[in-house]
Amino acid sequence: MEFAYDFRGRLYYSALSIRAATWLTVAMMVSSLCSQQAHAVAAAPITAYSTQPDGVVIEVLTVGDEHRSWQETPAGYTVARNGDGEWIYLLPAKKISDGLAMVRARQGVGDKPMVDVSDQIIAGTTAKHFRPTRLSGSLIPPAFHAEATIQSRAVIARSPGHRTNTILQRKGDVPLLVILAYYDDAMTDNCLKCRTTTVSAVRQQFFASVQDVKSVRNYYYEASNRSIDILPAQENHGTSDDGVVGWLRLGAVTPSATADFVSALKSNKIAADALAAAAQYVDFTRYDSNADGQLTSNELGVAIILAGYELAYNRDENGRILGDDRTTPRIWGHSYSFYFGQSALPTPRQMVDDRTVTVNTVSHGTTYSILAERHGDHSATLGIIVHELGHMLFGLPDLYDTSGSSSGVGVWSVMSYGSWGQSTGDRYSGETPSLPSAWERQALGWVTPVAPSPGAVLQIATAASDSPSIVKISTDTPNEYFLLENRQYRGYDKGLERLLGGADFGGIAAWHIDDSVGTPSRNDDNVNASRKRVDLIAASGDQALDDGTNKGSRGNLYYAGHVAQLSDITLPDTKKYSGKNSGFGMVGVSLSAPFMSVEILNYPPQLAPLSEVMVANGGDIAFTISATDANGSTPIIGVVDVPPGGSFDSAANRFSWPADNITNGHIITVVATDALDPALSDSATVEIRLGSAESPTQSSDSDVKKNGSSGGGGAVLFVQCLLLVFVILRRFLIRSMCVCRGVSSRMQSGCVSTQSFLIQRCRRRCADPYSGVRQHHAPYPRQT
Repeated sequence: MEFAYDFRGRLYYSALSIRAATWLTVAMMVSSLCSQQAHAVAAAPITAYSTQPDGVVIEVLTVGDEHRSWQETPAGYTVARNGDGEWIYLLPAKKISDGLAMVRARQGVGDKPMVDVSDQIIAGTTAKHFRPTRLSGSLIPPAFHAEATIQSRAVIARSPGHRTNTILQRKGDVPLLVILAYYDDAMTDNCLKCRTTTVSAVRQQFFASVQDVKSVRNYYYEASNRSIDILPAQENHGTSDDGVVGWLRLGAVTPSATADFVSALKSNKIAADALAAAAQYVDFTRYDSNADGQLTSNELGVAIILAGYELAYNRDENGRILGDDRTTPRIWGHSYSFYFGQSALPTPRQMVDDRTVTVNTVSHGTTYSILAERHGDHSATLGIIVHELGHMLFGLPDLYDTSGSSSGVGVWSVMSYGSWGQSTGDRYSGETPSLPSAWERQALGWVTPVAPSPGAVLQIATAASDSPSIVKISTDTPNEYFLLENRQYRGYDKGLERLLGGADFGGIAAWHIDDSVGTPSRNDDNVNASRKRVDLIAASGDQALDDGTNKGSRGNLYYAGHVAQLSDITLPDTKKYSGKNSGFGMVGVSLSAPFMSVEILNYPPQLAPLSEVMVANGGDIAFTISATDANGSTPIIGVVDVPPGGSFDSAANRFSWPADNITNGHIITVVATDALDPALSDSATVEIRLGSAESPTQSSDSDVKKNGSSGGGGAVLFVQCLLLVFVILRRFLIRSMCVCRGVSSRMQSGCVSTQSFLIQRCRRRCADPYSGVRQHHAPYPRQT
């Protein structure tokens, strides 16, 4: 006999099916003070049309995600409906009482809006991509409070102290159950094709394994470097064990059917109804692999396809914005779990024979994904599905900016705007989602990164190859490191074609990673544009991803003929978030190709500042020499021409000279040599002077004679600029470089741009080149 739960605290018997399973007895959870952030998907980069009350047709674009979205014109100006149903512009205003200026939208709405002559004075020039403030009586005009077009309600709240899925390094077979579900109100006059997607089409989209067919299974097989195989769950509905159950009727009315946001109640109610309807066809207890009584998405993934429209796509079958239709059910695709503390709905439970399993609760991570059936006039495309499964099955966070203030990583990951990829031959956005970035693939254990030695020349295979390459360069800061990968127009990355405006792209993507960023349960890994968890270092040096100007460009990648070097002193640079040098650099990036070569920069060591030593007659001399290497290796320190009677302890790096042997004016040459490349070194000279002092003293740093620096602060800072010159010129067999002292850090930041331009800039800025400096291979030419 089967049990089902009616969500009003009562159990009732269903005489329609007799089987050994008992479904949905209630285990009421203790309400928790913590809460979970649902994982959603970024809005599709497509426009829809709407009509003003006077009949004028306007075009709008939805921006944001399930937690916070708004509309913009194609030109980028933010609009919303007022209480009279008119589309108006939202503009920053000086008048605090109203907070926003309102301007009537007209035909030609893509143009910069005119401002109404009223008491709401616009503060300066109208800005594009104005992001509405979260709903608040002090910031949103009263007429907007009842509107659903501006979203940021407490939909599925955020709170620390709650665990979501951790990033799981899983490999092998991953079972997945797909439930096709509907409520009676889905079949409206405005959605004549709702609930018409065939089971065979869904089966093909999720589980097809034929080569070149775009499916969930093939996508993750390629993205995981053949480590993951998404397999259909066992069930006995329709075609047994094909992983698809449905279409199943869930009831008469879709919960919060036309709301433009997803509450915990709506999400949990739909999921519970779907699982209850599917229970007679699926033995969930068989998937409780660790027998702990909790069914997690690590054991069985559940994807629910709900009849109705996808809010992330935000178009009906006629191309109108969904806000114009208040009858057809819609939902924003998301991943979540059962959480009594927010929805007050009990967690589904199944009993089969002597086995009992509770379908996952919030304390165990994300349980299910809910996706809408229709994207406007067609069935849902692949991108949003693999994006949501990235959350549910693998614990990946959103890599777009969930606050809406920037573009996050843009199109360069399926966990960002890459989920809407489209290539030649595709009819719709999302048919060819881009691959996960290097960060996801190495975090999930799908590709083992190469950790190169400084000076190494590497061959990096494209991310879409059979043997993809990822290069990882660590820093001395825990959790902060850099990744390199090769992105080309191949495989699923062909979906970048439409997003980047063409197929002629390719090159090295350089990533700055800080795994200490992000709060568990808040899905806020990339909300701070100045310190993201995963940040693309755009080769072009622009801030378009950070300020939200675009979602990515071909100029983001490194390749010969565009930008072929990156280091602590280039623009952009590889400095750590602390502002200190990371020690990572690359030069000699090759032309764009499926295999690209990169040389990892090996910085020379740097001696600590030394100076002239004054010693009293009859006194001994002893001092310790130290040096550092930006690459993390330990330099080899030595003293050239140790004077008679003097000694150098190489273990302690300490020079000593007894008083009875000291010669006035003697010059000691100190050398620090790179442990990996003897050709890279730093040297300085120290002059010994006899005086009346009773003990050794050191003069100012300006008295030192130092190769590559003057021994002072500005010169020490400038040594890396000199190094990059040396590496590049040595590569092209040019044996001269400029040597400067007293150069400010601001001047250094622009010192290196391109190989030919670099020398000219150094020479122009170095008005007082240092003379008489010892060079390790051949003397530097004196510059005049």
